[in-house]
Amino acid sequence: MDKLLEIILKNRGIVLVLLAGILCWGYHSYKNIPRDAFPDISPVMVPIFCEADGLAAQEVEEMISQPVEAAMSGLPDVTLVKSTSAFGLSVVYVYFKDDVNIYFARQLVSERLASMTNQLPSNVQTPELGPISTGLGQIFIYYLEADKKIVNTQGKPLDSWLRELNDFVVKRQLQTVPGVTAILSMGGHCSIRYSLMPMRCADMMLLSAMQWKKFRKTTATSAASIWKSVPKSISCAVSDDSTQFRISPT
Repeated sequence: MDKLLEIILKNRGIVLVLLAGILCWGYHSYKNIPRDAFPDISPVMVPIFCEADGLAAQEVEEMISQPVEAAMSGLPDVTLVKSTSAFGLSVVYVYFKDDVNIYFARQLVSERLASMTNQLPSNVQTPELGPISTGLGQIFIYYLEADKKIVNTQGKPLDSWLRELNDFVVKRQLQTVPGVTAILSMGGHCSIRYSLMPMRCADMMLLSAMQWKKFRKTTATSAASIWKSVPKSISCAVSDDSTQFRISPT
């Protein structure tokens, strides 16, 4: 210790230069260190979305969520697999260890998902991976509004016109901003209505398979619904492999 102090005292100039360099380096690091008022402590997670039109929540759970969960449970470095099943939608969350790269995790999930897609029902859409974002990744929520007396909606309802404006103009412009992962749209859905003659259908008690195929081709509705008419409604249910289906007044 005495020898060290002796060296410092004999080389005061060098010691002062080194001390000044350390102070400058510390100040530079302090100014450039990344700061976050709300640090993102979310785990490495890959969401999987799968739409299944017409399936109830229980059917979605048994036919989609459970097979996907079983397939993802065997991936390396997976800590947790859980899912949420709703009407026509399955969401599976695959959690990895904190030291796993998110892009490597998504590659593992994508490869396993491609190998087990044939185990899912044929009438469901291909499962897709969700965006690379967490609950703290939301920047802001915006909404569109317009005065129906001023804008020309081309005969469309105002909410449907605003939805098209968002999807085809606003959303595409925002997606070009660096760092934006995904933009989710809500509200203003358009609907397609078929005007049939339910009373004649009730009298005939059947519809041809060609009529049903045309209906399914132009719409994305489920295979069971209610057609309302005045003064009563007709409920109809069919199976995809049937050549005709029977309807009854309710």
